Amino acid sequence: MNAYMIRQWNAKISQVDEVFLVGDFSDGTAAQTTQILKQLAGKKYLIIGEYDRFLMDPSFNPSLFGWIRDYAEIEDESRTVNLFHYPTICYHVSKPLFQLIFSLNPPDWKHIVKLCHKRHRSF
Repeated sequence: MNAYMIRQWNAKISQVDEVFLVGDFSDGTAAQTTQILKQLAGKKYLIIGEYDRFLMDPSFNPSLFGWIRDYAEIEDESRTVNLFHYPTICYHVSKPLFQLIFSLNPPDWKHIVKLCHKRHRSF
């Protein structure tokens, strides 16, 4: 399956393309993930997800990515795009106000909507 996915990726992505991966890129080992990354075209950037455990292995070479972050903002034409692995309910253009990681206990949505409106933010 990896070979098929790598072929599909490389059929669409060139070496000059930038690819932003928004978490959970690999649940494989550092060696397995390295082997896959070296075969993928493009400059890759990673937003960390909970299954990207290969990052904990000291043998993994982080320079295989342009950068590795929890959160990023990039400019795409005339707009700012927020990159975050988890749901972002209410944010400011330059800084997230808060993020929620959903659990078995759903958040109080009425309180969140009031907070967003009170701070004059959209969601």
